[in-house]
Amino acid sequence: GQLIHRFGVKTFFFIAIILLIIALTINLTGISVYHYFISFVLIGISWNLNLISSTHLLSNTYLPHERAKVQGTNDFLIFFFGAIGSITGGIAFYLIGWHNTNLISIAISIIILLIAIKLRKFLSVATQ
Repeated sequence: GQLIHRFGVKTFFFIAIILLIIALTINLTGISVYHYFISFVLIGISWNLNLISSTHLLSNTYLPHERAKVQGTNDFLIFFFGAIGSITGGIAFYLIGWHNTNLISIAISIIILLIAIKLRKFLSVATQ
């Protein structure tokens, strides 16, 4: 929380997306243990920064009496889509291979980054 107040939620959000793109790019450069290790560390940091920044943004969007319902729904959606992502990642790897799975993931991450850049002016309103 202190780091978000110091550097801003937008910074964490953009760093998270960029770290994910870097991790996916590392996956394309090789299949050694070092590639996997570095990629997984970057994905873990990315996931953590993204979760912290999105949870911080969420806490500024609801009224106090809505807190339990909104946070419960948010937690459910995070874990639901995490499970769906794990399942579809395995299926994609099986059907289209490691290289193409990473390429598609990079494309989706870049689309998310571009949408976030386009909507960044609205983030400043939500964090005030």
